[in-house]
Amino acid sequence: MVPTAHALPPTPIPPASGSTTPSPSPSPSTSSTATPTPSASPTVPRPPACAFADVTTVLPSGAATLAVLDTRYRLPRGWRPAALVELQPGKRLQPQAARAWQQMRSAAHAAGLRLALISAYRSETYQHTVFNRSAKRNGRAHALRYVARPGHSEHQLGLTVDLGTAAGVALEAEPVAHPKTRAQRTAVWLAANAARFGWVRSYPKGMQARTCYASEPWHWRYVGPSLAAAQQRQRTTLREFLWTQRFPAPAAAVVP
Repeated sequence: MVPTAHALPPTPIPPASGSTTPSPSPSPSTSSTATPTPSASPTVPRPPACAFADVTTVLPSGAATLAVLDTRYRLPRGWRPAALVELQPGKRLQPQAARAWQQMRSAAHAAGLRLALISAYRSETYQHTVFNRSAKRNGRAHALRYVARPGHSEHQLGLTVDLGTAAGVALEAEPVAHPKTRAQRTAVWLAANAARFGWVRSYPKGMQARTCYASEPWHWRYVGPSLAAAQQRQRTTLREFLWTQRFPAPAAAVVP
């Protein structure tokens, strides 16, 4: 940052040649040290605008927890988690996410709600199938809006789940002030409690320009309780929050 310029005392103007009126001497000033002034608050880093590309994302320290995945950023080709735990036939998660899922499901059950696991880890190969099936059924434009292309899916991390209120019934309700249906009550409970177990909703309603995908009430990603709480405090989308973790804003500079 360019240092702030300080005001200097005016330079005395020498008298004109032949003038008999001397210039007044400048008033003496008391020497003092200027108080450092903090600069303007640093700009919070934001991810680039949503666009379709195939840029390999960064895996901080080789871990997938902070990986930014969207329409632009993808995992390295052929990437897969080092370890997966099978929760149900065909449904696997990384160990820490598996434990967190079981804890959250038990807590929801204690609150009188049922959380069903609709989908979990997907390989890059299987994501090809999911995307192509959606494109064939609903058209490519619809698929690009709702389904990640192979390599771009958060499901490939082994840290993401699609939730439902019963087997095969995806959660499509939004949290509302006065829930009436079981799905609405489940949505309200998740909004209030999921972060305690480390889960964050990836694609909130009305945020497509910032998340790159349409709203998905059923899609939740595990980042751990501390990061989930921090994301809630920031009141931003998960994509934007992960970007700040990848490229943290510099501390406010102090200029003399």
